[in-house]
Amino acid sequence: MAITTVTVTGELRDIAGAPQAASAIRFAPRGWDKNGGTIITDAPVDFKVEAGAFTATLFQQSLGRGVIYDVSYLLRNDRATAIGSIFIDGPGPYALADLLGAAVPEGVTVTMVDDAKWPPPDDPNPLHWYVRAL
Repeated sequence: MAITTVTVTGELRDIAGAPQAASAIRFAPRGWDKNGGTIITDAPVDFKVEAGAFTATLFQQSLGRGVIYDVSYLLRNDRATAIGSIFIDGPGPYALADLLGAAVPEGVTVTMVDDAKWPPPDDPNPLHWYVRAL
């Protein structure tokens, strides 16, 4: 069975402004998921970074829950440097820089709320975040 995917692109540079090269970017989903009868494992997926640019094709949850990925940059000696966490809930394509924002802490549930239903209901649970879908 084919799974639903989404494209994430980006550009990586070092602190001097030079494009990163001969490296990879890693996307690690938080926990397993499913697409119909297909189980999607939580194994990380690496994509090659060439001349500072990358294109990643990632699993997109087709049931509307979205997927949280932890993103890191892999240096030549296999050392990983964390970039941040992203939440994907839509068809994309996306630029990685647009997805990075407030870090989603472990244990937090994020719910997308349509613009027509904004503001969300009162929720006293501090581990339940709402995001406005425009």
